[in-house]
Amino acid sequence: MLTKKKKPEPLNIDTPRTYLKGFPEMKGRIFKRGGEWFLRQTDEVQTNLNYKRRPRLE
Repeated sequence: MLTKKKKPEPLNIDTPRTYLKGFPEMKGRIFKRGGEWFLRQTDEVQTNLNYKRRPRLE
């Protein structure tokens, strides 16, 4: 599996309380770093599985 981490997206908000009133599903994704608020992006997961067809057992 290949996992690509996405960079956090900066938010132009003073407090997350007002932002979360409009978007309550973002509750666990907002964090503060260096005095600024960020929105944590979800990672992109790509699988690289190869399937082989096996002969039937009779």
